[in-house]
Amino acid sequence: MTDAIDKNILFVDDEPRVLRAIKRGLRRQSESWNMSFAEHADDALAQMKEHSFDIVVSDITMPKTDGVELLRQVRTQYPDTVRILMSGTAQGDVIMRSVPVAHRFLSKPWDVKALLAELTRALELRTLMESTAIRTVVGGMSSLPVIPSVYTDLCATLENPNSRLGDVVEVVERDPAVVARLLHIVNSAFFAAPRPLHSATDTVRYLGTSLLKSLLLTSEIFSTYDEKRLPKGFLLSDVQNHALLTAKIASRLVERDKDKALSAGLLHSIGKLIFADRMPKRWGDVFAEAKRDNRPLADVEFEHFQTSYAEVGGYLLGIWGLPQDLVEAVAHHCDPMRSRSKGLGLVAVTHLASVLAAQELGLADETFDAELLESLDGARSVEAWRTMTSQLVG
Repeated sequence: MTDAIDKNILFVDDEPRVLRAIKRGLRRQSESWNMSFAEHADDALAQMKEHSFDIVVSDITMPKTDGVELLRQVRTQYPDTVRILMSGTAQGDVIMRSVPVAHRFLSKPWDVKALLAELTRALELRTLMESTAIRTVVGGMSSLPVIPSVYTDLCATLENPNSRLGDVVEVVERDPAVVARLLHIVNSAFFAAPRPLHSATDTVRYLGTSLLKSLLLTSEIFSTYDEKRLPKGFLLSDVQNHALLTAKIASRLVERDKDKALSAGLLHSIGKLIFADRMPKRWGDVFAEAKRDNRPLADVEFEHFQTSYAEVGGYLLGIWGLPQDLVEAVAHHCDPMRSRSKGLGLVAVTHLASVLAAQELGLADETFDAELLESLDGARSVEAWRTMTSQLVG
């Protein structure tokens, strides 16, 4: 459980009554959380110059400087701060503008329990970013990969409320190699497109902006690695096939938010690539040990590094500013009961899908978390899931 003592949270809303309601609703947390309040963006930024905040929660509709612009400045000036937007509207254009700058999006009117749960989860994300074990491992690496420029350009285009389909296509088409990789993936059996897709325009229309971002990010990440430099026995094709099958299974395990499940599946093993590329000898020995002893890789990593590829991957996605629930799914998928997300949420779905994919492909001795299965009453569902997985592969 997260130790929330001395955690600092800033709430921003131009309606004083809303701030008073938040203060009343969270009064029981006042002994463990330092809560500050601001009625406009300028006041919020002035407070942030004086004090360090773990979380900023802002209303989206405010005069002069709205919540999106405020969090854009927070992202630039204080990138480690968790950013949450609240809005009374769930219109698509509002959500699209918020995606690049906010880790989470909450709807008004808010519920005290829901708000408390989201803030607690956000503090857990902050704890992940401050993990001593992860920082020690990352500090021992020569560098971390930078977020691909085509991805940042795509996000910037989507941030613009006046952007059109053609603007998104133009970003994708700037690099023919990007188009080629996307077309290869969307025309594969994985996506089962109703007809062959031949252009960036077709691809953008078919995927939609949310899945396009995740798929583009994934394809760009994999394209940066040279397999000749990676540890012996560690194959990019294995990681890619596992990621694709995990994504496909995850999308079948959920009824809603299929794009999120696909994105989590596609990105869940990114930490393996970071380890393999940045620490090929040390991590290569750990990878070989796990393979030799037929043990889950994450377990062996914890013995050597006090952290795992899952947490390192989540750490990187957190630095890059990806949505909080996606960061959590990647960081906790090897040990899903560490997450506060209950039931068949994104963390659990990513865990189940990863294990099913690994076992189907014969890549590792990954096992289901027994406590998770018990909490889901899922033991009797395992065979049905395995049958479904086999059908997806077949």
